[in-house]
Amino acid sequence: MEWDCLTDRDRFNDRYVAERDRFADAARDADWNGVFDRLGKHPGWANLPRPGNRSGFAPLHQAAWHGADFAVVSRLIAHGAWRTQRARDGRRPVDVARERGHTRLLQLLEPVQVRRLPGPEDVLEHHFHTLLRERTGTCFQQTEYLLPPLTPLTEGPAVAMTFTVIGMMGGFTYRLDENSLRVHGHSRMDADDGDHYRVTATGWSRIERRPVPASSTTTIRPATARDAAVIARIHLDSRAATMPYLPPPRHGHEDVTRWIEDVVLKTCRVWVAVRGTEVVGYAALEGDMLEHLYLRPDVRRRGIGTLLLDEARRHSPHALSLYVFQRNTEARAFYERHGFRVLDTSDGGRNMENLPDMTLRWTASPDPAP
Repeated sequence: MEWDCLTDRDRFNDRYVAERDRFADAARDADWNGVFDRLGKHPGWANLPRPGNRSGFAPLHQAAWHGADFAVVSRLIAHGAWRTQRARDGRRPVDVARERGHTRLLQLLEPVQVRRLPGPEDVLEHHFHTLLRERTGTCFQQTEYLLPPLTPLTEGPAVAMTFTVIGMMGGFTYRLDENSLRVHGHSRMDADDGDHYRVTATGWSRIERRPVPASSTTTIRPATARDAAVIARIHLDSRAATMPYLPPPRHGHEDVTRWIEDVVLKTCRVWVAVRGTEVVGYAALEGDMLEHLYLRPDVRRRGIGTLLLDEARRHSPHALSLYVFQRNTEARAFYERHGFRVLDTSDGGRNMENLPDMTLRWTASPDPAP
């Protein structure tokens, strides 16, 4: 489940804000058919308030306020709505229902602890939030965040929450372990599996992991039509996991698969990265333009992006260009480390997302004079 951490609506794309507002309006107006219709399309939205998070009222808070039918509240909980979630004023859904006199909902809305936190809640959250601040550099200085709570992790046997950080092109995923909070910091452009941490009542520490060289486990080969479906899934999952500011996708997996088959594979040279027997990333090159380079979200920071980029440069040895969103600072840093420089910038009029972007270009160094 995703924790909605941003308080600045302007950080989101206009189309995404409009869709989220429609979702929030449906919950505010007790239009439960509209709420569940949107949850069918966006299952991770079960705990999201209106963009900007002014009140912090998520759908379960609204159901408690309206005194919704027992079946509606049960269905929201089945979708993953957190009974422990607090609004900006500290109220949980059960508190709202009690204040409104909806006593028949109190038992259903009372939080049920399936797992225990491995220490006092306030102490663990203090160490967890300290970890987030220290490991994100200047990201927290540039953007205001509502730091995530830990109590939703107690509502199920294996709840995992994701906290997206603007500027990281990723964020943190965290869950309860046997006797600690396990935190995984990740970015789309990581060269390995990211950073792993353990949080206990006494503080936080990094978990040292032995890196496995990507070259020893991953191979690059030309893509075929049989790869179209998995390429489409990687394309959708990577964008959803690493670029939260993009509007909701207009097309589902089936449509994107057809686009890969009918357009990308026919107009571009396409390669896939294969780890074992699984396709975990792809790159598409048209002329000297790198049209796409995406990785499956769980294989970042293993050098696989570099392998795909090297393959593209092998087939375009003199120069290579690409477009990147200006807000995509991690991708920009990755390409700049590989010798790309800014060629031009745009206000977003040339891309479907209408987000400011830029052209990056790499040019091979000339051979030294004899």
